[in-house]
Amino acid sequence: MDKMKLEWIQTEFYDLLDDALNKRIAAMKDAIENDSVTVVVLGEFNTGKSTFVNVLQGNQLEVSSTTTINAIPYEVSNVTLIDTPPIAELSQADCILQADIAIFIFDASSPLKRTEKNFIAEHLLEIESIIFIVNKIDYVDEEEEADVLLDVNNKLKKYFGLRKIQLHPLSATQAYGIFEIKRTLNNVIETFDRQARNKAKFKAIIRLITQLAKEQLEFFYTQIASLETEAAQIAATQKTIAAYSNEIVEYITAAEKDMLVVAYTDLSAFRENLTMDMLEMVTSYNGADFKVFVEMYLCNSIKKNIQRWVYSYSDHLENQFTDLAKAVAAILTDKFGQDVVVENHYLIKRDQDILQKDIAVNVKDVSKISMHAGFVSAGIAGALALTGANMVLPFISMAAMPTLHQKLLEGKLKEVKSTVRPELTTAIDRGVEQLYAEISHNIATRIEQLKTSAIKQHAKLLKTYKTECDVNLKQNATARMELEKDIQILTYKLSQLEVI
Repeated sequence: MDKMKLEWIQTEFYDLLDDALNKRIAAMKDAIENDSVTVVVLGEFNTGKSTFVNVLQGNQLEVSSTTTINAIPYEVSNVTLIDTPPIAELSQADCILQADIAIFIFDASSPLKRTEKNFIAEHLLEIESIIFIVNKIDYVDEEEEADVLLDVNNKLKKYFGLRKIQLHPLSATQAYGIFEIKRTLNNVIETFDRQARNKAKFKAIIRLITQLAKEQLEFFYTQIASLETEAAQIAATQKTIAAYSNEIVEYITAAEKDMLVVAYTDLSAFRENLTMDMLEMVTSYNGADFKVFVEMYLCNSIKKNIQRWVYSYSDHLENQFTDLAKAVAAILTDKFGQDVVVENHYLIKRDQDILQKDIAVNVKDVSKISMHAGFVSAGIAGALALTGANMVLPFISMAAMPTLHQKLLEGKLKEVKSTVRPELTTAIDRGVEQLYAEISHNIATRIEQLKTSAIKQHAKLLKTYKTECDVNLKQNATARMELEKDIQILTYKLSQLEVI
């Protein structure tokens, strides 16, 4: 086995090799260079591994347990014994991967437990030279020893399909069976085919690297797929965000409709209450200056009531626009992830100036009723004079004149009031309708300004976002190109790996 191949693997696949695999390759290079053999002693906890190693080496018996991996030179040149911790602590330990010969020790009281069976199946079957030992055989009745060994031998065949099994009994504490085991071990070492074992190790290394390389390729492909998905999402998001302006305009338009509905509802209630109040004032009025009362006082009262409503509603409307501007800004902030302020323009024309025309109601002048009443009184006075009732005349004149005047005035007022009521209602309706038209125009103007401001902000944010997207897409494309290049290189290396 050429060391140069191993060095090529280390050079070409250095970014895939972990410490364990690097150590394995390094150990194999040393084994090739030194023509050495590694014998690993394995077993569950308290099966007597360390005791066995001591006895095998001819050392004085020491009962101990090993928690670390210990390398011990064997009596045969270039052979190293590896004493190990319990198999539960080993898993993919370097000593297993570097092993040329394995010695696996069972406890005679419970050989081939589930954990031992799993460990052998997962880690030892690639090693061609395995010596199995049943330790503590002295705890088994002598007549049962053969049955125990036969049972273990049959299970090894059944579980692992092993054809040639080297199985020995052992009492490490009594050194029983150690001679036969040593002889078998030395024979295995002497006939050990180093070249075949190195090839097997090399193939195992190739398999591991191939697996790692394929996993790396799969990772690269996954990364490319992720980048492609990301690029598609960026493009889709760009398209979606570009359409947000339409959504925002629709949102503002819906808010405008709500504002108009609220304004119309409030104005309708205001008009109804105002009309009732004004008509009640007309009904209850009994003065002589009805024309002045209606045309000046009542009309001014209507106008002032409307202006008071406008003052009150202006604050409400302004709050609505402020809230709407904040809501639009919040939408943009949420969509773009940036703090946004949408300008809320206030109209130069104040709402209190909405009514340009006075409220006007033309009323028939009833002031001449007083003169007419005087004439009647005078006529009555003349008639009384003809009857000779001179003393009574002053009394009658002073008492009858107001009564007659009132009756005549009431007759005229009733006629005039019946004319004023519809005209007054019409005047209020016209004023409120004009007010609603102005408010609608005000809202429409403010809404258009808000839409313009929101669209400008959206366009500004979209431009910034598009720039960021372009950068991200460029980086995305670069990353994909690099990954595709890495895939080509790694695929080529894998093809070279198959050749060697």
